[in-house]
Formats: sequence, structure tokens, C-alpha cells
Amino acid sequence: MDNALRHAWTKLITAADLDDHMAQVGQARANAELLQSILDSSAREKPVSLLIAGAGTAQFLDYIPATCLTPFHLTLSDINESFLKRAEERCDRAGLSDVRFVVDDIEVTQLMGPYQVIAVTLVLEHIDWRRGLRGIHRLAPNHLHIVIQCNPEGLVEAIAPGRKLNLSMQAFADFAHPILVPSEQLIDFLGRLGYRLTAQQDRRVADNKTMLALSFKRD
Repeated sequence: MDNALRHAWTKLITAADLDDHMAQVGQARANAELLQSILDSSAREKPVSLLIAGAGTAQFLDYIPATCLTPFHLTLSDINESFLKRAEERCDRAGLSDVRFVVDDIEVTQLMGPYQVIAVTLVLEHIDWRRGLRGIHRLAPNHLHIVIQCNPEGLVEAIAPGRKLNLSMQAFADFAHPILVPSEQLIDFLGRLGYRLTAQQDRRVADNKTMLALSFKRD
């Protein structure tokens, strides 16, 4: 993660502004629905340890039933401690008790595996994604689920130009510049780490963008 993005994610963006933005552009609901589908397919192996890396504020709990998480021994990690505090409040309201909250940078993770399932949503765009995936690989998941953003042709910015943003998200857009991850390169890289693509699904969101969920299994 470059210094601008690290500063943005740890110092600039407030949890409330992040939640408002993600809800406004429809990505919060789309990503939650993709996560629920992923969890439903992964819960068949019990007991299951699940890491959601870059979990943010756990906004997905606003859109999916908490019961889809109860089959798992759950760890939520994020680089921003204030996001995880909001995530903990959401989990408490949802009645989820078997949850660990860990401040962690997935590029240089201090987490100890193995985790049977790891889910990563809209994180790779903000870090050195190859380094991040090597960190995830060391945690030895059997199943790895990744959601990335795909833009329409001609749009390279992660946040569409002209979109009205709240205060700290505007500061983020002015200061930091995420780089989208090409799905073909991602699939090829994970293949070389021993993971094969088993499923993919997508959801359309605002500005003609697509949230693409890729599911992998360790060979």
C-alpha cells in the first residue's frame, strides 16, 4: 500500500462517511449479497474458521441475515481500528458472539492461520495486491473468495468523476488513487499459488460498474 492510500485509510476516511458512500452507490448491498452467496456455499464444511480481511465496518450486516455467519468461527480484520469498533457494534446488535476483531495489514499480516475460508472484498485495489495475496496464501485457506471492482470501458478511476462525495470521501478521492485489479491477472497469479477458480458471479452497481466475486479452491 502506498503512503497516500495508507494515510487515507487510517487517517482521512471516517466510518460514517464510508458507510454512507458505499450505500449510496449500491456497493454495500451488492457486496453483501455476494458475500452471503459465498458463505452459503462455504458453510457446508463444519466447523469452519472464516476470516473476512478488510472487513471495514461490517456494513454487510445491514443487508444480510446474521444467521448466515453463525456456522463460522469468525475473524474480522481491518487496517483501521475505528472501522472495527463500528463492526463490533454491528455484530453486537446482530447477536454475533463468536467473533474476533483484529487490526491488521494483510500485506504484512500478523494473523496466524490456518483459516479454512478467507473472503476479501474491495481490498486488493488499495494495496500491492500480489503482496497481499502472498500474505493470504500463508494463512493456508482451503477456499478463497475475492470481490473486485470492474469498470466500464473508458473509466479507469475507482471513483467515477463527477460523483458527489461526502467530506472525507472527497478528501480520499483528491488524495489517494486506488488501482483496479484485472481479473485475468488475478486468476493467473492465484493459479501459480495453487488455487483454481471454481465460480464467479457479479452484481451491477452505480456508474455502470460491476462487483465481480471470484471463488477459488486450493488444489
